[in-house]
Amino acid sequence: MDASPQFDPERTIPALRPGYKFMDRYNLVEECGRGSMGVVWRAVDEQLDRLVALKFLPEVIATDPEAIRDLKRETRQCLELTHVNIVRVYDFLVSQLNAAIAMEYVDGTSLSRQKIERPGGCFTPAELKPLAMQLCDALDHAHRTAHVVHRDVKPANLLLSKRGTLKAADFGIARSLTETRTRLTSTTIGTSGTLLYMSPQQIAGERPAPSDDIYALGATLYELLTGKPPFFRGDAVSLVFQIRERRPDPLAERRAELGGEGPSIPAFWSEIIFDCLNKDPSRRPASAAEVASRLVEGRSSEVFLHTPPEPTNSPPSEPPASKVEVKAVEPLPPPPTAPAKAPTAIRSVIASTETVKRQPSLKQIFAISFVATFVAYFVIVKVGFAFGHILGGPTSVFLGLFIANTLNQLFARVFNQVRRIGVLVKVALTLFVLNILFLGLVSAAISLLLYRYFFVPSIITVVISAAIVTVLNLILGRIIRPKSQQGNVKGGKSG
Repeated sequence: MDASPQFDPERTIPALRPGYKFMDRYNLVEECGRGSMGVVWRAVDEQLDRLVALKFLPEVIATDPEAIRDLKRETRQCLELTHVNIVRVYDFLVSQLNAAIAMEYVDGTSLSRQKIERPGGCFTPAELKPLAMQLCDALDHAHRTAHVVHRDVKPANLLLSKRGTLKAADFGIARSLTETRTRLTSTTIGTSGTLLYMSPQQIAGERPAPSDDIYALGATLYELLTGKPPFFRGDAVSLVFQIRERRPDPLAERRAELGGEGPSIPAFWSEIIFDCLNKDPSRRPASAAEVASRLVEGRSSEVFLHTPPEPTNSPPSEPPASKVEVKAVEPLPPPPTAPAKAPTAIRSVIASTETVKRQPSLKQIFAISFVATFVAYFVIVKVGFAFGHILGGPTSVFLGLFIANTLNQLFARVFNQVRRIGVLVKVALTLFVLNILFLGLVSAAISLLLYRYFFVPSIITVVISAAIVTVLNLILGRIIRPKSQQGNVKGGKSG
C-alpha cells in the first residue's frame, strides 16, 4: 500500500475544528497553516490564559512509539532554548489518538509568504538586513549556548511578527520529524522541503553540525534576495548532484532571470552568501555571529578577531574565474541615515572586535612591563643572594635580569596583539637568543656597575635596571614584531 497518503494533512486529526478542546486544556480557535509535517492551530491555553500554537503531528507519527520517544527527547532539549528570535517550545502533548507540540504563538506570517507579497517577488538588501541580523543572532545563541542545530533553516520556518520581530520555528524538531517520516515510509528525499536548503554533508547523513545551519542560512538569504533557492530545477537525484558539485549562479543573474526587481545587490552580500554555500564546511563562516559582523560592517572575507565555536585556518572560498562576471558586482550603495541596529549578541561581538583594534598606549605598556620586570627581577635577585654561596652575586643578578627580560618581552607581546599560541612561542624563542646576546649582558652590566662601583642600594638598582630594560624591550619590540602583527596594529589605528 502506498504510504504517502498517510502524510496528507487532512488525515492528521480528523476531529480538529474550532471549539474543540484538546487534552481538556487547549481550546482550538482557528487553523494557521498546514503541510507535510502536520497542521498548526491557534489555541487558547485555558489554564494559563494565553494564546499558543499547537502543531498536530501526522497520524503515522503520532501512533509510532519510537517517534514519540524521540520527539519527547528533542522537546525537552528545546525547553531551555530561550531567545527573543526563537519560537519558544512549551510542551509535548500526547493523547490516545493525537500528538501535538505546544509552542509560542507568533502573530504574523512566514518569510516565504512575505517574499511572494513583495514587489518583484524578493526582498531588497535594505529590507533583508535587519531580518538577517536577527536570524544570525538566533542561530548563534542556539549553537553556542544551547548546542542545538536547527537542520531545517528555510524561509517557511522563519516567522515575522507584526512588530517586525523575526522568529525561527521548529528548532530541534524538524530533523526528528523528517527522519521519522523517512523511517516509517521508506521514502526518499523529495524536491520540496529541506533538500533545497541541505548542505552536502547533511545530504550524506553526516552528524549534525552548526556548519549545516550556516549553509542553510546562505541558501535562505539567496532565495530571499533572488526569489528562488540556489538550486531548484530537476528531480531529487539531479538536485543532490547540483548541491554537491555545482556553483550557484550569481545573485544578480538569478534575480534578472526570474524577473525580479529592486536595487542592486552589493558585492559583499554576494561574497558572504557564497562563502556560506561553500561545499567544504571548513571554508564556510565559522559562526552565524561572523556572518552578522560582516553584514554590519559591509565587508568581504578576512580574518576575524572573535573566537568561533569550531575555529578553522582555511581561507574563504573564491569563485572560479569562469563564473566571475563584472556585471554581477555592483557598487556599494550610499550608507543609510539610520543603519539597522544589530541584536545584542552580535553587538557584543562587534564591540569586542573594536576593542581588540584599539591599541594600548605606550604609557600603559611601559607600566605593565615595568611592574612585571621589577617583580620578577626583585624575587629572583633576592633568592639568588640568599643562596649566594651557590650562585654568587653577579650570577644571580645576570639570571634575574635574563629571566625578567624574557617575561617583560612576553608581556609586551601579549599587549601588542599576539593572540595565537604559535606566534607567542616563536617570539619567546627569539627573545631567548636576543637576551643571551644583548639584553642580558647589557642589563647585567648596568646593574653591576650601579651596585659595585657607585654603591647604589640594591632596591634602587633593581628599579633603575628594570626601567632601562623596559625601555630597551619596547624599542626592540618594534623591531622584531612579526609582519602580521604590524599589519594588525596599522589596521587598528586606521579603523
